[in-house]
Amino acid sequence: MIKRNQILSLLKEQYGIEKPKLTDLKGHVDKVFLVTTARKKFVLKISMNRKMRDVLFQQQLDFIGFLNQWGFSTSSIVKTKDGNESAQIHDYKKRNCVLFENIDGIAYEVKNDDKLDDFCDWFIDIHKNCLKYPKNSELYIHSIIAETDKNNYIIKYAKRYKKQYMQPLLDIQERILSKYRTCLGNLSATMLVNDLHETNIRIHNGQKVILDFNMAGRNYLVDELSWILVWYFIQKNKINKIGSFLELYLKTVFLNKNERSLLKELPILFQSRFQFIDVKDMRKKSIFLNKMEQLTVITKDFQEQIR
Repeated sequence: MIKRNQILSLLKEQYGIEKPKLTDLKGHVDKVFLVTTARKKFVLKISMNRKMRDVLFQQQLDFIGFLNQWGFSTSSIVKTKDGNESAQIHDYKKRNCVLFENIDGIAYEVKNDDKLDDFCDWFIDIHKNCLKYPKNSELYIHSIIAETDKNNYIIKYAKRYKKQYMQPLLDIQERILSKYRTCLGNLSATMLVNDLHETNIRIHNGQKVILDFNMAGRNYLVDELSWILVWYFIQKNKINKIGSFLELYLKTVFLNKNERSLLKELPILFQSRFQFIDVKDMRKKSIFLNKMEQLTVITKDFQEQIR
């Protein structure tokens, strides 16, 4: 367990920051602290993910620099006294950590069609430039493994509690996963942010600023694109805008026939995760069937947009 005194010592020895106020920001996986001094605020991220090897951690830092090079704003990394982009702290093992300048700004919200169009242009530009990233980046989280693990959990739940009415959902998810596995060898991959949700973007000095790179790593274009379709179109009731967005996207970023085929179904897998994000929604048959009906309508409307 990392103690407060260790963090204060790290900030003093590595960054020359003395006696700051520490506020725990309750990171989902990593430990994240707001570091407040008399003059400035910073954000300290301590990597707690046991799968985060040094090479992957450095890859995320390099990716931030890459995005900055192509004109995309991110939280600025504060270097140590020795000029390093990261430092280390120890509990029972070595932990990598990085200090960022805090971005106050204002929350980013895509709340109308103009904002959506602006986001789409920005996102397409990110993907276009990410394809220029060096080819030697490593996969951080293999998306197909992560999705299979989620499916296995739901399957075990259904069997344990004899929820036979869940079978249609399991069939849909397994069919899409099977198609994903079949297409893997034909999917374009590069370094991606993998978490371009509104909550990870701020507006600062009129510019969009990407705040969180915790999930950044090599991934498939169609995977991140599918999440974007879910977050910004399906969940915002903007399914009718998907066709025009994809038309614009495909003028800039090439997707082969396997990727286009998978794109017709992968967002439905991701949307199904949200439909049943709470296990309580699976316990009661009436609630489950109502949500399945919603998913069926969403699927029909979605697939009409991407023929």
